[in-house]
Amino acid sequence: MNLQFTIPGAVTRKYISENKGRGLFAEKSFEKDEVIFSERPLFSVQHVYNRSTAWTCGNCFKFLGSLNRQLAHYKKLFGIKDQISIPESPDVCNQQLNQYEFQTKVFSCFAKCGEKYCSEECRNLSFYNHHQILCVGEQTAENNPIYLFKKHSIETNELFFLAAQAIAFLICKVGNDDGLFQQQQQQQHQQQQQQQQQQNSTITTTTTTTTSTTNPSNKNVNNMVDSICKEFFQEYTHREWWDVRIDGNFTHEEAKIWSHESLDLLRKALVPILQSNPRTNNQQFIETILSMEFYSHLLGLLEMNDNSIGFSSPLEMFRKNLHQLPISEKDKKQCDKAMESVVEAFRDHHRGEEEECNDDECNDHNHTHGSGGAMIQDDDHDVEMMDDQDEFDDEEEIFPSFDGFGIFGLQAMVNHSCEPNVTVVFSDKDNRAYIKALRKIEANEELTHSYIDESEPYDDRQKELITYGFVCTCPKCLNEKKIISQ
Repeated sequence: MNLQFTIPGAVTRKYISENKGRGLFAEKSFEKDEVIFSERPLFSVQHVYNRSTAWTCGNCFKFLGSLNRQLAHYKKLFGIKDQISIPESPDVCNQQLNQYEFQTKVFSCFAKCGEKYCSEECRNLSFYNHHQILCVGEQTAENNPIYLFKKHSIETNELFFLAAQAIAFLICKVGNDDGLFQQQQQQQHQQQQQQQQQQNSTITTTTTTTTSTTNPSNKNVNNMVDSICKEFFQEYTHREWWDVRIDGNFTHEEAKIWSHESLDLLRKALVPILQSNPRTNNQQFIETILSMEFYSHLLGLLEMNDNSIGFSSPLEMFRKNLHQLPISEKDKKQCDKAMESVVEAFRDHHRGEEEECNDDECNDHNHTHGSGGAMIQDDDHDVEMMDDQDEFDDEEEIFPSFDGFGIFGLQAMVNHSCEPNVTVVFSDKDNRAYIKALRKIEANEELTHSYIDESEPYDDRQKELITYGFVCTCPKCLNEKKIISQ
């Protein structure tokens, strides 16, 4: 998995103590608001409810197309017939205007499942890292195990999506041998599509007869199992998922039941795929990554270390800033006219969402999952504009921000403090997490961020931190504990 433990000249990981373990330390001093480092997530997903209304790349999460293509997407979504568009700016050199203009192509998944990407590079990265395993194709039978797994995840908890992505990544890493696995998977997708057109039945993959005694690569695969599957668990805090206090939306017993149901569907989907490749048709590998022990601890690890990912739509920032932009009044009126029908449709949509979330049956945890790592700030339009977001906080949002969650390898190694010296922000340019100094940080100082809302009272903070398996002894907690005990 190639986890990164240091960025030369910026940060390095060091052992602190038996109780605290290891932490991330600055290798040099950083000024307030300076970006210390950035990284892409190891695994990440977009919330299901957000997928249709925040139209983004399935790999890097950039908003797709352009301002006008985004607008056309929403008009199609809401069945709006007008063809009025935002006028192209004649002043392409105007930096103030250019920051809202963007242009990406739109590429579809190879198997035509509906996933979209901003570039061929993103499509390839997603497909060969995990999507080839989890793709449902263009026409999927409703009793297909992957289809049922995804349906179950939507109905119960979206964390299962992230766990499946991690497992699919491990399968691809072991199975990819000079493109052999990619070719097999592409052939399987083609065969599945042909069979699905002929009959509405579950697609089963033909298995090989390779065994651990005849496959010459099994020793290497066994070594890979030891190194890859254990790497995560050696470096990050984890417990079985149902032993992590998640929230009030479901019980300990429900978490157990859902986990077993989820893994059962995943096994039905993945075992034939694993058996179809000589490199993954390995009993130890299959029994390791599709065991409940592995799955429950993977879910617990993700729950305790994941982060929310959020950033604003460029179309929304354009809308909010339209009347301050250096364009003619005529063009501003046309922009307003182009967006008018979509704005009203979104207002109706948002009112409907609010009514649904006020309903007792709303699965609120599916909308807010991903708070395992830190309390996240939404970015405005780019890293250099981080501080500009505050002026919009109280304004109405029309075009939805991106909303997802994921796990970041190096950022997840930052320890907690109720007096953090760093925070995490995101840019709409990509899905990177930017770790930013909240104050001046000296060389060799440990970086800390808050896993919770540090403004809450002492007792509430300690209760929240039970999830992470420790009692906070930061200066703020020690001082407040002393005051309470007096």
